[in-house]
Amino acid sequence: MLDNYRPVDVTQRARELAEPAAGEAMELPARRAPGRTSFSSPGRGGKGPRPPQAKGLHSIRVGEEYIDLSAWSQLVDPSQTNAVAAALGALDLDGSISLSDLVDAVVDRVGRDGLEALSAHGAGRHPGRLAGVRRHEIAAAVNRYRGLRKRK
Repeated sequence: MLDNYRPVDVTQRARELAEPAAGEAMELPARRAPGRTSFSSPGRGGKGPRPPQAKGLHSIRVGEEYIDLSAWSQLVDPSQTNAVAAALGALDLDGSISLSDLVDAVVDRVGRDGLEALSAHGAGRHPGRLAGVRRHEIAAAVNRYRGLRKRK
């Protein structure tokens, strides 16, 4: 450490501060499990539910709400945003499974079955508008969704 431009040895004091307090155990936070939430919105004219829709590179529409992705420099192509929107539609948010496990299940399914596992057109009918994304982008989109319900 410098004290008035003079070097001072504070190693022992730093070690004392770095030592954990006796008897105190650090608790890990509880795993976060979003409550029952749907990323689909009611269709118009009696049609079935509408899945989340990517709107360009930086936005996903869920019903009348938008998820803002503009802070993500990792997204470089709208096909990635399409994949995040499709992954949101594939999540089964029932309030009993942690967000981490939900996202891992979708990512594992894509790893096993390919991107067509996210396609609304069904297996073997991948429309070619999806590009690979990491689990971090999917989880971040869930966290940014204002309509997300907390588990009760």
